Amino acid sequence: MQSNRLDDQADSAISHQIAEFARLQATGVDPATGKPFSSATRLMRSALETNVPQDNELLIAFWDGRPQLGQGANSSQLSDYQPFDDAVIRRTSTGGAFRLDTPLGPAIVAVQPVRDQTRPGAVAVAYLLEPQHEALRSLMSTYAIVAAIALVLVTAGAWLVASRLLRPLRQLRETAQEISDTDLTRRIETSGNDDLTELAVTFNAMVDRLEASFTANRQFLDDAGHELRTPITIIRGHLELIDAANPGDVTATRDLVLDEIDRMTRMVEDLIVLSRADQPDFIRLTRTDAGALTEEILGKARALGDRDWKLDACTEGSVLVDPQRITQALLQLCKNAFAHTGAGDEIALGFRMEPDRSYWWVRDTGSGIAIEESERIFERFQRGKRMSGSDGSGLGLAIVSAIMRAHAGRVSLESAVGLGSMFTLTIPREVHP
Repeated sequence: MQSNRLDDQADSAISHQIAEFARLQATGVDPATGKPFSSATRLMRSALETNVPQDNELLIAFWDGRPQLGQGANSSQLSDYQPFDDAVIRRTSTGGAFRLDTPLGPAIVAVQPVRDQTRPGAVAVAYLLEPQHEALRSLMSTYAIVAAIALVLVTAGAWLVASRLLRPLRQLRETAQEISDTDLTRRIETSGNDDLTELAVTFNAMVDRLEASFTANRQFLDDAGHELRTPITIIRGHLELIDAANPGDVTATRDLVLDEIDRMTRMVEDLIVLSRADQPDFIRLTRTDAGALTEEILGKARALGDRDWKLDACTEGSVLVDPQRITQALLQLCKNAFAHTGAGDEIALGFRMEPDRSYWWVRDTGSGIAIEESERIFERFQRGKRMSGSDGSGLGLAIVSAIMRAHAGRVSLESAVGLGSMFTLTIPREVHP
C-alpha cells in the first residue's frame, strides 16, 4: 500500500510539472520579455530556467533529435542514457508516459511535445522512484525491529506487573473512582517501594497534571475575554460612529474592522502559544513607518472611551518590528491606562528613535501603581491591587512582556501612586529574535 502511495505521489508530481509547462505553453508569453515566445526552443529554455524540480525530479529538453538542456541533480547522467533518449525521441510527436529502468533506478517519465515552424521538440519529466522506495524499506525495517523489541518488553513487563498487582488493584480502582472532573483533589495513598507504589505515584502525578490543566483551561477563558475585549470595543466604537453616506468613511472603517478581526484571530493563537513565545515565528518583522504606526494606534485607542488622548513627541523614522504585535502591546497598555483613569484624565502615546534603539511609551495621569507591584504585574495571571475591581485576567502585561522579549527588547514601568504611570517599550533598532 505504501509503495502504491509513493507511485501515486510520483504520478501527481509529474502531472503537476506537465500541467505547469502546458500552462506556460498555452499562454505563449515569455516571462523574461513579456512577448510571445520566439521559438519552441526558447519556450523550453524558459520552462527549465523558471522551474525548480523536486529532489527526485529531473527535467530534460529535447530538440534536433537529442537532449539539449537539463534541470535537476543527475539530469546529465540520465540524458546520457541512450535507452532513455530513444524512448523520449519516439514520443516527441505524440507525447505520453512510460516507466523505465535507468542507471539511477526505476523512473516514471512523461513527455510533453513542443513544436514550431522549424523544429519539433519535447520536454521530458522524469521522477526517480528508488530514493523514496529505499527510504520506505529502511523505515519498515526499523519499524519491524522496534515493534519486535517493544512487543517483547511489553509482554515481559505485563507478566511481571500482573503477577504482583492483581490483588491490590481493587483498592486502586476504588480510589480512582472517587476522583471526578469536579473534584481532582483526591490522591492515592502511597507506601512502600513496590510496583504498586510506583503506579500510585505515577497516577497521582497524572492527576496533578490534570488538575493543573483544568485550572489553566478555566484561566484561558478569562484570558481570552480579557484580550479580545479591546479589539471588539474598537470595532464597535467605529461601527457606531460610521457615516454610511460617506464612502470614504465606510472604506476606512471597513479596513479598520478587517484589521482588528485579523488581530483578534492572532490574539487567540497567541493565548494558546504564549508559553512558546520564544519561537522565531512568534513575530513577523517588517520595515515599518514608526510615526504612521503610532498615529494609527492612537486612533484605535480613542475608541476605548472618553479620555484626553494625546500624541506626545513622535520621531519620524523606519523601524524593523512586527507592526501587529506592537499594535497589540500598545493597545494593551492603552487599555490598562484607560482602566486606571477617569473621564478627562490624560493618556498619551509617543515614540522616540535613537541611534541604537527605539522607544514607544504610554503614559497616563491616573491612579498609578505601587513600587512593590511594578515587577509582579508583568508575570502571567497577575494583577495589581488597584485593579482588584477589574474583570481582567492579568495576562495582558505578560503578553506585552513576551512581545518585547521576542523583539529582543523590554518593557519598563515608571509610576507614582496618585500621579500616574508610564510604560516604555525599548526595542533595538535591528531586531534579531
